[in-house]
Amino acid sequence: MRCWPSMKRTNKRSFMTRPALLLSILGVLWALPAEAGDYYIVAGEHTERAAAVAAAEATGAPAVRVSRQHIKDTGWRYLIRIDGFESADAARDAASSLRVAVPMKIYIGEGRHRRVVDVVVSQSPAPPAAVVSTPSPVTPPPGPPTPAASRQADVLPDASWLLEQSRSAHGGKKGGVTRLERTRSLYLRYQVETSSEGSPQVVLHELWRSGSSIHLHTAVLRGDWNASCVVVRDGKEAWIALHREVKSEEPRSAAASIKRFMPEEGLVGLVLGLAHSLKSESAWKGLRTRAIVQHNGRDHYRLTPAQSGTGHPMVAALVDKETYLISMFSMAGQGGYVSFDLADYRMVSDHLIVPFQIRTEDKGQVSQVLSIEAFEVDTTIEPKEFDRPERLRRKGRK
Repeated sequence: MRCWPSMKRTNKRSFMTRPALLLSILGVLWALPAEAGDYYIVAGEHTERAAAVAAAEATGAPAVRVSRQHIKDTGWRYLIRIDGFESADAARDAASSLRVAVPMKIYIGEGRHRRVVDVVVSQSPAPPAAVVSTPSPVTPPPGPPTPAASRQADVLPDASWLLEQSRSAHGGKKGGVTRLERTRSLYLRYQVETSSEGSPQVVLHELWRSGSSIHLHTAVLRGDWNASCVVVRDGKEAWIALHREVKSEEPRSAAASIKRFMPEEGLVGLVLGLAHSLKSESAWKGLRTRAIVQHNGRDHYRLTPAQSGTGHPMVAALVDKETYLISMFSMAGQGGYVSFDLADYRMVSDHLIVPFQIRTEDKGQVSQVLSIEAFEVDTTIEPKEFDRPERLRRKGRK
């Protein structure tokens, strides 16, 4: 049992005034160690209380509740909160067993003093779209699928408001590529499946980056290409390793050859740029919310250009009704359209929400499937990763 100082009025000769005494007590309170049950899970957030209540009930957790909270740079949100865990491990175990589609955060502390101790992804979420080992042609209707009877009875939000919520869901002004600019190190491993003239190609890329040191290793798992490795150490030395030789390279030239494989570039960069392009790019302006459709078993808002026949670069886009994340968007191209299907979103760190599967369809055919296997930022990278590489085998890993 704790005993606190008396809060009765003190006389003028007291060594401590009432305001000073209050500050002293608050200081003691904040300095106390965390009590049992101080850890809690936030299993999603919503702009509407009704949606939060429904999602909270769907978790099946016995101690779940909905808490309204103002989040900096986001605004008021209804949080799905599960309290009463004695340790971070207990909260992790509980979170991993929940059937929640979005990444969950484990917190300790309250208000502005709270802090995230872990981010957990459910072990039994709604099943993501399957990845095919050999992409095969498909024949979809123009743009994202539209059901025979859309549920127009639901009130459809304004597209500009909806995309603002989506921008926050993708990390806001501090998110995506902006968040990557603040990282001191990263590790990325991803696999790319393509098909060229009926011949499948499967290539695995591994990238280590720490300061001005970079290491990219490319392993061919299926196809006719050869493995390669490019290493830049401290921006001063560089090497390229092939299956026959290892040769020195000019550091700037080596770094330039790696650039297109960086997460800020290519398909991953396109998706991580959504936090900014949703606000600034013309493709995301002049849209209208048309209907609520099903995509990968979840409700989505379907957006298309407000005026047809204007040459708008956007064909259609799907925004998840619960998470506000972009699940698919189609862009007009020469003689058709290109669609990007984004699935298996995970929170890599604060303001960095990444789809671990990106499928590209060009003129109705699956042209590429990119699957991220690991994505870590501000992680420890062994200095040996930037040593001079050895000669590689003709195919596969080092």
